[in-house]
Amino acid sequence: MCRQPGLPRRFAIALKETGRLTGGAGLDGSTGDDSEEPALGYCLGQPHWRNGYAREAVAAIIDYGLRNLGMETIRAYTDPSNLASQKVLLHYDLHKIGEIELIKPTRNGARRAPLFRISAP
Repeated sequence: MCRQPGLPRRFAIALKETGRLTGGAGLDGSTGDDSEEPALGYCLGQPHWRNGYAREAVAAIIDYGLRNLGMETIRAYTDPSNLASQKVLLHYDLHKIGEIELIKPTRNGARRAPLFRISAP
């Protein structure tokens, strides 16, 4: 894992027009299985779903991690039933590489989850 001292790894997601907070994103999310690999995580308040905010945040975080932090890979996992998040990850070239056995079940009780990864060019 690449750690750059002094560089942030977690960010707020806010509306440009109002500055109102809608969620958060970063590279310090849960890996789900105690991996040392950097993990992308994000969360948006439900009123802000389906507006493209997750896509915008994921694109920015991936670019930041690979370019600014020099990470070689970034991983993410989702609840198996969260197809919208899986589409967001696939849209930004995170490839589904299999499944992981989760240490803690998801909010929906899943013990296994799809695992995605992107590598630096």
